[in-house]
Amino acid sequence: MAMEKLCSARIPEMEPLLLRYLNSDDITDAELGIKEGAEYYFSGRFIRKNLKLSAMAGIKYYSSAKNIELLKKYENDEDIFIRDRARKSIAYMSIKK
Repeated sequence: MAMEKLCSARIPEMEPLLLRYLNSDDITDAELGIKEGAEYYFSGRFIRKNLKLSAMAGIKYYSSAKNIELLKKYENDEDIFIRDRARKSIAYMSIKK
């Protein structure tokens, strides 16, 4: 929620961060601060998924053909939440052009 609020102000420095989070599958557990062998309430997989969802919600404020194409990769994702968020952001960007 906070990330989306920052993005709605269209702060230019946010777009690269969102693009990094959109590809959150590449973020390692170490980058998330998760130490090997330690137990955490949220798994790295859960955190990466939520980073991706937050990025999808925020990237809609940075409408461009490139960002729409990036989101289109997720329109048919097996995860219903990712698929839904991608479609909603694409729809928003299509209206706000």
